[in-house]
Amino acid sequence: MVYGGVLDSKEVEMVYREVSWVKIYFDFCSVSKDIYELGLIEVKTKFGNKVKAYDLERSICDVIKFRKRLDLDTVKYSIKKYLKSNKRNMKKLLEYAEKLGIKDEVIDIVSLLYDGKIEDLKV
Repeated sequence: MVYGGVLDSKEVEMVYREVSWVKIYFDFCSVSKDIYELGLIEVKTKFGNKVKAYDLERSICDVIKFRKRLDLDTVKYSIKKYLKSNKRNMKKLLEYAEKLGIKDEVIDIVSLLYDGKIEDLKV
């Protein structure tokens, strides 16, 4: 299993842990503080605990950015579900994509996977 994460410091580290017969790798990378905080929100778990998470638009940008590390069906499902959501914010998605340096990729992939008229996507 591979898990990814982002550190808000300048450190880059690979942590390795073996649990019985399953090997788990934690892959961390360093990013600037403004990129780390892009789309960072606080949500409550079902147990009432507050945790930090990324909003929908940042999550979709990460799915697109790291799509080669993910299962293709998962990538397509995530993007299509986002595009059908009433909560989608295309303007914010493109702003995030611009800051993350993946705007052209986001436009290309969203255009391919959107079932309706591309003009219907409010920007």
